[in-house]
Amino acid sequence: MHDVLLLEENDLLREVLHHGLEDLGFRVLATASASEALRCLRAPRPPRLLLMDLELGIADEVRATWPDLPIVSYSERRVPADAALWSRKERRLAKPFRMGELTDAIETLGVHPSHDAPPTPWFPPPSQHGHATMQASSG
Repeated sequence: MHDVLLLEENDLLREVLHHGLEDLGFRVLATASASEALRCLRAPRPPRLLLMDLELGIADEVRATWPDLPIVSYSERRVPADAALWSRKERRLAKPFRMGELTDAIETLGVHPSHDAPPTPWFPPPSQHGHATMQASSG
């Protein structure tokens, strides 16, 4: 079982988040496709948390179908200050964000790294990029 399902269209940002979380001991399954993410969530042993760009439009479906699944979403748009609008199982971040902010959000939802797991492959295979920051746009 994976700790985190990462849904991000931007190849560079997906690679940075994937490797950053793996370096912290999380088992990560990453995809650029909303339909692939939904397929992964329907698996017999789904990931324990969904990390996604809010702009990819599956948050409502995920909340309705898997109400107990913790979600960390992020967006370039301003994050509403009223946390009461969010489920107790959801955290939101505004881009750009730091890896520490992301891991804090994940851990406040009760998901901690599985240190004993080796890194897992992600799809599509990573391309070779230079250095990146969390500021990469998602389009």
